[in-house]
Amino acid sequence: MYCLAYTRSSLCTAALIFYTMVWFPLVQLKRSLLGLVSPRPEGSFPEFRLPAARFGDLQRSRSSSSNASEGESAKCSICLADMEEEEAVSELPRCGHVFHLGCIEEWLEKCQFTCPLCRTLLFDRCKISQR
Repeated sequence: MYCLAYTRSSLCTAALIFYTMVWFPLVQLKRSLLGLVSPRPEGSFPEFRLPAARFGDLQRSRSSSSNASEGESAKCSICLADMEEEEAVSELPRCGHVFHLGCIEEWLEKCQFTCPLCRTLLFDRCKISQR
């Protein structure tokens, strides 16, 4: 390497600059893009298990653990609709934010693996189970 960097030939210097600044980054970019585009075999995606509950049950358990008022209404921050007593919701394990189960599943299908409100990661690597 020493001899390439300090040669008097500008061709060697140009080749060194080309490979380090252009060629190697392009090869890495190509590998990354092929990894995104190439289809994966069935069952290779991790399976995410979200905790699901009825909103009414979740609200009652929260109000019994803290002295919050029972009549509070909550909104799903993804669809901006009020949560009803009988709707299926999911409380995220790391941050505690609550969303409609269908809304947070659509969020995950779009490869968004952070909370829509606080941007904390939804899952630890050890909590993701492979099929």
